[in-house]
Amino acid sequence: MKSYVNKILAPYFATVRAAHGDPPNQLAIWQIDAWSVHRSAEFHAWMAKHHPRIQLKYVPGGCTGIWQPCDVGIQRVLKHEIHHTSCADIVAEVLQRLEALEAEALEATGSLDELDVSAIQLDKKIGVLRDRSMGWLVRAHEIVNHPKFVRKAFEHCQLDAEPHFNLSHASLTSSAALQALKNLSTSDLALWAEISQGRTDKSKPASQSEPDPSLSDDEDEAQELGDDLSIPSTTLHDHMLTGDSAFGRGFVANDKDTNHEFAQVADVMVDVEEGPSEPVKLGCGKWIKKPNQFYTAGKAFWEEL
Repeated sequence: MKSYVNKILAPYFATVRAAHGDPPNQLAIWQIDAWSVHRSAEFHAWMAKHHPRIQLKYVPGGCTGIWQPCDVGIQRVLKHEIHHTSCADIVAEVLQRLEALEAEALEATGSLDELDVSAIQLDKKIGVLRDRSMGWLVRAHEIVNHPKFVRKAFEHCQLDAEPHFNLSHASLTSSAALQALKNLSTSDLALWAEISQGRTDKSKPASQSEPDPSLSDDEDEAQELGDDLSIPSTTLHDHMLTGDSAFGRGFVANDKDTNHEFAQVADVMVDVEEGPSEPVKLGCGKWIKKPNQFYTAGKAFWEEL
């Protein structure tokens, strides 16, 4: 964590200050999960000593949908594309090895009756996974790296009672938001008192907000995504961008996909012509192969990668 702050976070804040023409001592806010390592006295003291201009603000329990734009919008498409492309690599490798195994069996026995598919082993060497994972990450980055899409993720972080307020820059700097802040001393006396009374515990660094000590590291974790892999990432991207329930190309969101929660999407049935999947013998050792209908039906999906 210290290495992340020193090598990534602090230099990033310094770069942004310079780009905006802000003074070097301009305060910065680091919005962070209330994990035990983040709440420790040791980490608080280290941040106050080495990075006093970075203020820690903890995400309250149950507020992922309000405070964390990446969880609300960006990571759903990012993880889906990584899952999508990694599965495509696995399918391609299995099919390649299956074809090689079939060729060996036909050459050795002239039959596929005793084909041992358990002999197929995926290549899990570090070098192979390293090279493939770079492709997964680059492709996922290309899918989400659009300013309009990123802004939409911030717009989705909104209050149910007041949906016109959200985490987007336009909302936070709007006249309505500024007016609400101006009226806070009369509209919400309890909150105004909490803000205006200042810090009472002088033993705690000023750069830290007070997290809920009862929170556990596993609390308020976002539900794992469950979008069907037959859905292209570009289609899911467009759905997150527009909010339409209809995905297009035969995909429809289920009832749980409201307020851009992580929810599964209805499966799509593919009509497949029935036909023999086993090779048909022509005589004199000649064979004609019929492609596996299952993968033929999904061919367009995999080729989109």
